[in-house]
Amino acid sequence: MQDRRLLDIGCGTGGDLMALVMLGFDPDNLVGYELLEHLVERARHRLPPSVRIECGDALKIPAEPASCDVVMQSTVFTSLLDEDFQRRLAARMWSLVKPGGGVLWFDFVYNNPRNPDVRGVPRDRIAELFGGAEMTCWRLWLAPPSRMSNLLRMAMQIRH
Repeated sequence: MQDRRLLDIGCGTGGDLMALVMLGFDPDNLVGYELLEHLVERARHRLPPSVRIECGDALKIPAEPASCDVVMQSTVFTSLLDEDFQRRLAARMWSLVKPGGGVLWFDFVYNNPRNPDVRGVPRDRIAELFGGAEMTCWRLWLAPPSRMSNLLRMAMQIRH
């Protein structure tokens, strides 16, 4: 893990990046990308200074193609209700993955009937977004933390 380069799309306040540092990832090899400036500032405050946190549109990430071992997203696609934007973001993520690398995907599978601003992304949609790439799925929990109440999240590794 020390030499793996990971990009977190929609890193929020950096919680997942902090967990990756605690799991042994080298902070120098971690980059977080977030659209909302106030979340970027919180992430920069709580993470080691060598974790690079950038603010901006993930479609415009200034990174070379095939430059990351892992590109991850956590509950980003459920908030993207525009299917064309989902397709373009998935294509951009995939373009950044090195051969032999992959996408790490954590997201809801089902809709939240109490929140019309999110929509579950089932496995077949993910397969469509990544054009038949090899996929391995794990269902992580049925009763996620309260901020994600009563939704099933799925982790998915999509390999290049």
